[in-house]
This record gives sequence, C-alpha cells and structure tokens, in this order.
Amino acid sequence: IQSVALYYGSWLTQDAVRGETGGHDGAHQLLLGAEGGCCDSVAVARRLRLNVTAWDHASALQPQAAAFAAWLARSVDAGEPSVFGVYMAGEDNPHLDHIVPLVGYVGVLGRPAKLLY
Repeated sequence: IQSVALYYGSWLTQDAVRGETGGHDGAHQLLLGAEGGCCDSVAVARRLRLNVTAWDHASALQPQAAAFAAWLARSVDAGEPSVFGVYMAGEDNPHLDHIVPLVGYVGVLGRPAKLLY
C-alpha cells in the first residue's frame, strides 16, 4: 500500500497503514484474501482513500493464472499500479506472503513473461 500511494505522490508510514487495521502489532499485518477481517488489504486501502479493484477470484474460471495475469496487465497498461501476493513455498499458513506492487512487465502477460516488481 505504501508503494502504491507513492505512485500518486503520497507518503504513508508503515505505522499509519498498519494502524488502519485497528492495531500496530504483528497480529495486525495486512493480508491478501482476508475479506472482511481486520487486516483486509483492500479495506485498508479504501480507508486510506485509495481507489481499489480486487481480482474476483470467486467468479474466475479455474485455472486462473492466465486470466489473472491479463487482469494485472490491463491495470498496468491503464497506468494503475497493481498489487499481488508472492506466496512462500513450504509455509503452512496461506496468509504468509509478500505483498508487492507490479510496476511493469516484459512480454505478453498470460504467456511466459517477466514481471517487474
């Protein structure tokens, strides 16, 4: 969220972003896919007055990788920063991830491409 806000010239401290979850400790870290929870990254971004569109994973056909990559590409092509999660292999918790902004790509997303984040 900090990196996306910087894209628009706004500096948000980590403490300010985390504070939007209702706390400042490790139990209040931002999470992807935590719809409705205290730490929902989409809800936090909206409270910080960022315009947010979330990937509609519930409606997308399986497998989703190509459609998700195309969705990311459309956002970047429109000049809108995108945020996605890079999940850590071997972890038990599906929410242990890194949230990274997508700033560009090489090639055609949806096919083998190189993401720039």
